[in-house]
Amino acid sequence: MGSGRGELIRQSSRMGSSRLSRRSELRECGRASGSNWSVQSMLWKEHPEWLLRDGQTDWALVDFGNPKVQRWAIEVLSSAIERYGLEWVKWDFNTDPAPVWKGDAAREVAHVRGVYTVMEQVRRRHPEVWLEMCAGGGNRIDSEMIRRADSYWLSDQTTLTDGQRLQSASATMVLPARYRYTAMAQSSVQGAAPKVGSEFSDEPWLTAMSGTFGIMEPFAEWSASVREHEVARFKEIRHLLDGDVRIFRDDPTLPNRGWEAWEFSDAASGEAALFSFRQDSSDQHHSFDGRHHWDVDLPKRGATLLREPEAAALSQPGTVDH
Repeated sequence: MGSGRGELIRQSSRMGSSRLSRRSELRECGRASGSNWSVQSMLWKEHPEWLLRDGQTDWALVDFGNPKVQRWAIEVLSSAIERYGLEWVKWDFNTDPAPVWKGDAAREVAHVRGVYTVMEQVRRRHPEVWLEMCAGGGNRIDSEMIRRADSYWLSDQTTLTDGQRLQSASATMVLPARYRYTAMAQSSVQGAAPKVGSEFSDEPWLTAMSGTFGIMEPFAEWSASVREHEVARFKEIRHLLDGDVRIFRDDPTLPNRGWEAWEFSDAASGEAALFSFRQDSSDQHHSFDGRHHWDVDLPKRGATLLREPEAAALSQPGTVDH
C-alpha cells in the first residue's frame, strides 16, 4: 500500500480466515477492527475511464463526480465493512488533485459533492462505523466534511515535533479534540533506532496528546508498565481537551520559540491541565496565568504536564490568551 499501487480487494480475498480470526481476538480484548482505506490500482486496470490524469505523471485521481464511481465506492466500502466486521475506517488522501482538475471548477465541485454522497451513503448503511478522514495536511478539513466524519487525521508530519505542535495548537482554536488526531511516531524518523516509550522525552508525547491520541510505535514490544503509563496519563486529561483553551507564547508571532504552554480547563469543575514546553529560551523558570496560576521549571527542550493546581482561578472562562 505504501507505493500507492496496492490492491486492497484482491489482497483481502487472500487474507480470508486469518483476518476473521484476528477480528475475533480483538473483540475478546474489547477492541475494534478497522481498515486504512486507499483506493488504488484496481481501477487503473479495470476502469481507466474513471480516472482523471494530469498527462505528466502516472498518478491519477478517482473521479467521484462520476455517478458510476460513487455507486462502485459505496458497494466496495460496504462489502468490506460487512465482510470483516469493520468498526473503523480511515479514508486516506495522498495526492494533490488540483493538476488533474486543471482549473475546471465544475469538475472540482462535482468531485467533492460525489465524495460527500459516498460518505453519506456509507454512514446511512453502517451508522455504527467510525469514519475517520485524512486532512491532506489540513487542506481537506472543511465544515461539510466534518459534518460527515467522526474524526480527522491532521497531518503525516508526525516525526517533526515542532511542526506537529504548531499545527495541533492552532487546531485547538477551531476544532474539537476528535478532529485533532495526531500520533507519537518518533521511531519513524529516518535513521532512528527503535526505543521503548520510557526512552522518549515528554516533548513528543505531550504534543501527540493534545487531541485524539495515537501511538505509531512498536507498542507491542514495550513492557506493560510503559504502555499503561502513557495511556493512563492521556485518559486522565482527555476530558479537558474540549474545554476552555488558552495558548501562551513568549511572542505570539513566533511559535516554536522560547516558552509555550497550552492550558485546557473545565469551567464547571475548575479542573485544568497545562502542557508546557521550553524550546530555545535561556529562562529555566516560567509562570503562566490562565484559569490557574502555574509555575514551571524545565531544562531546554523539556516538557511537562501539570494538573489541577491548588491556586485560585485568575481569569474568566471562554478567553484565549497568547
